[in-house]
Amino acid sequence: MRNKKLVTGVVMCSMIAGIALAGNVSGQNNNVYALSASQIAASSQSSTNATKQSAPTYKDYKSFTRLHNAKLACKFNSTYNPKNYNKDYTIKGTYDLNQDGKKDKITFRCNRDTMKMKLTINGATLKDELPTPETAYVVDVNSKDSYYDLVLYDRGMSDDPTYHFYRYNGKTIKYLGAVGSYKAGAIGFDGKGHVATMDSFLNKLDAPMLKGYYALKKNKWQYHDFDLSKAEQKEYTISAKKVEGYFAETKKKLDKFNPTWSQKQRITLHKGDKITLNKIGDYEMYEVKLEDGRVGVLYFWIGD
Repeated sequence: MRNKKLVTGVVMCSMIAGIALAGNVSGQNNNVYALSASQIAASSQSSTNATKQSAPTYKDYKSFTRLHNAKLACKFNSTYNPKNYNKDYTIKGTYDLNQDGKKDKITFRCNRDTMKMKLTINGATLKDELPTPETAYVVDVNSKDSYYDLVLYDRGMSDDPTYHFYRYNGKTIKYLGAVGSYKAGAIGFDGKGHVATMDSFLNKLDAPMLKGYYALKKNKWQYHDFDLSKAEQKEYTISAKKVEGYFAETKKKLDKFNPTWSQKQRITLHKGDKITLNKIGDYEMYEVKLEDGRVGVLYFWIGD
């Protein structure tokens, strides 16, 4: 049994220098990113089963904190060269991942030509293939369990950000699965074992919402969709400074609508604008009524 965690929240160690990611995410040598304790919802009661905690609801967006917040000192060395992206590189560092009071030796090697990677923690090894890994983090997904988890950020062949999670139990490395997002850095943690993407139009409303969340089941991420029907047929206010997307004035329902990407369809919504969500669809498409009375489909470019 490990010592009780001294830090509550999400602790992140950036392992690569000089990588600027979208959403103000950057990789820097010798930096640790962490969430403040005040940003993590913690229970005052002890539990006999620390891994079982209440599931979030679609209204709990503000309970999740983005990956790149707050910094603490941490030493990691990387041979990554941003001026030579195709060169193989190695990341080396130490961190007490399984919280037994001893620092674990972490080494990650990537071959850019073959896309083969090798992750070694102490004497344990895991091999896999990742097309474009760029950054690594250590995260505390659940403040009440016995682990800090390693996360490898992969930019994707077509800029499809993906976060791969690995857990070290003192003997072996387990791959927990991947969490994808439309934008780099747009995943968040609630400190209770849940991860959510935070790059939806629904996040930019005065009552921000989540579309779903990930939770571990048998050491694998499992995605859970929210039923958002109760959030439909309601008026909201844009809370972001501006939202850029596409709008087609139409009476078609989402299942009959085919998006086009013409400049004529471009629309910019500003903070304070009103919008009614008549139907919330998949892939960032919405049946809406705009403040000027126009009815149609609001949609967004989410990549290839």
